[in-house]
Amino acid sequence: MRENLKVKIIDNFLEKQFFNKLQDLILGDHFSWFYNDYKVYKNDNNFQFTHTVIKNYKPISTFVKHINPILNKLDAKKTIQVKLNLQTKANKIFNHTFHNDFNDATTAILYMNTNNGKTIFKNGEEVDSIENRIVIFDSNLQHTGTSHTDTKRRVLINFNYIYEN
Repeated sequence: MRENLKVKIIDNFLEKQFFNKLQDLILGDHFSWFYNDYKVYKNDNNFQFTHTVIKNYKPISTFVKHINPILNKLDAKKTIQVKLNLQTKANKIFNHTFHNDFNDATTAILYMNTNNGKTIFKNGEEVDSIENRIVIFDSNLQHTGTSHTDTKRRVLINFNYIYEN
């Protein structure tokens, strides 16, 4: 794991042509999304659509071929989970539940579209959802997402992996 990694934000993380192809695929009419009756914890009165690519270190979607170049760029040695999240437009901005995805790993969130949603850390730091921006942080940091009100959907890719020197 990266030592002393707090929150690192990188704009234009992926090469423009690769990002545009990935974005067209994910935001297109033929991408498979699966309904989840919760966002963070069961019975949290939220929902979202997801597409899990890697779970428990194993690829479970053929979409992994599109994710591998990103994992290589992240220098991920062991990938715990990769999941795409799609949230629909809300009437107002509100925070979801603070959580951490896994312990003792690295989390990265790649924003696939620009909207007025955010990722918020318990220490108060906020990251705006801007397409092709990635935020990388120690998975032990408590964080949450917010709803959004300005676009039909908020889409991101959540990576959880082990970084080794």
